[in-house]
Amino acid sequence: MIIHSFVRSEMGLKPVRVEVVLTPGLSQIHILGMADAVIKESSRRILSALRHQGFRIPPGKQVLVNLHPNYVRKKSQGLDLAIAVGILLESEQVSSDLFNFKKDYCYGGLSLKGEVIVPEDLNLLNYEAFEKSVLTGMSPRSYRFTSAQCESLSQLSELKERDGEAHLFDCQAMPINKDMHFEKSMAHLMAMIAHGEHPLLIAGAAGCGKTTLVEHLATLLTNPPQEAFLQAKKLWSLMGRDLKTRPVVAPHHSITPMAMIGGGAHLQPGEISLAHSGALVLDELLEFHPQIQSALREPMEKGVIYLSRGGQRQVFPAQSLFLATTNLCGCGRFKPGATHRCRCSSLRLRQYIERLSGPFLDRFAVFHIYDCPNKGESISLSDIQEKVQKARLFQAENRKQKGANHQLSGAQVLATLKAGLTPDFLPHSRSHRRRLSLLRVARSLADLDCCSKIHQEHLEEAQMWTAQDIYRLERFSQDDFAVR
Repeated sequence: MIIHSFVRSEMGLKPVRVEVVLTPGLSQIHILGMADAVIKESSRRILSALRHQGFRIPPGKQVLVNLHPNYVRKKSQGLDLAIAVGILLESEQVSSDLFNFKKDYCYGGLSLKGEVIVPEDLNLLNYEAFEKSVLTGMSPRSYRFTSAQCESLSQLSELKERDGEAHLFDCQAMPINKDMHFEKSMAHLMAMIAHGEHPLLIAGAAGCGKTTLVEHLATLLTNPPQEAFLQAKKLWSLMGRDLKTRPVVAPHHSITPMAMIGGGAHLQPGEISLAHSGALVLDELLEFHPQIQSALREPMEKGVIYLSRGGQRQVFPAQSLFLATTNLCGCGRFKPGATHRCRCSSLRLRQYIERLSGPFLDRFAVFHIYDCPNKGESISLSDIQEKVQKARLFQAENRKQKGANHQLSGAQVLATLKAGLTPDFLPHSRSHRRRLSLLRVARSLADLDCCSKIHQEHLEEAQMWTAQDIYRLERFSQDDFAVR
């Protein structure tokens, strides 16, 4: 008899086939297939549960249980019910018509007297695209999948069907502070980043409002797709944390590389993965450990992070919006073109700026050196949100696009250039990655203007956001250190 059940993996539950046969021998249960100690000791629980519920193993028969695949080590909280049901079906003590055992799953624990216990980790199936039914115990919880529930083995003939609640874990919108106001140019930058979800690194003097800007920018993001949100919620659940809105993770710069990246004896996700489908806010970026900078380059490019420790290898999702801030020197006053404000020596200034590696900087679509805000026109956060929502509506209705602009390929963006514009008209870019960032940012600027086509002015403004301040910083580092 074959029963489908689950065993535990690093990322939740994975299916396992439970094969049960009766062979001549003493009335015992033998479990094969590299089961751990908890699964092996379940044989005594199952024997006690069967006897208390009025069932028995046929005289002169022993039970062999094989867990497929049998070459993988297994641990589980809910194989008791699957093994007990397999024994009852194989010995014809219950009818196979009670439940669709060929298609659906059994997952539950057993008490010594035969009550069916709902495993704590059954809740992890809520975060999967799971469309089958599960036979388990009576539970006060709600699930996204259908279930057949019973209180004990003797009540298998009286299963209670419960439908799944499809919208159980819908993502809630993040609240915004409507009283916050930002300078007009910074409000425009926030709308562009929030709409296109372009990685942002903003530099500037200490106290000019960089942290406030990125923290409120994260609240403008739209809700992620349901599948991505469930994946993020699952990661948070594995780490014992709850998630109701799009994740915004803001680790302190003193965090260790392992806590940020993930790892351990049993591979666990780090803060990078907990920001999946949301935003990772890195305040004071150059104060983070250099190993963290190196580790961030892969998820910024591919949206995943690969961990290998002690013969184990695990891929964790890490598709998030990177929002970072930094000072450009130790005293926090340096700004290219206004060197007299900085108290740092040329050597200390060079050493600090060189913490920002070129390949890492190149992965930020937008790099902006932020001046202290002036007292000119300001725009409220609610007005910025309204502008972003208008651009999203235009993108969905006029361009039929679902994902963020930062995920577009170069060919997809070039197809939206205004008639008469060719790639030859694009501003000069020093690398393929910078050119792609320019195109994607130009597409977001066109959406904010409700233009289906990218115009020359969008390309020129995109050049300003994606390359101008990088050039200013590099020019200073090359020419001006010696003469400070």
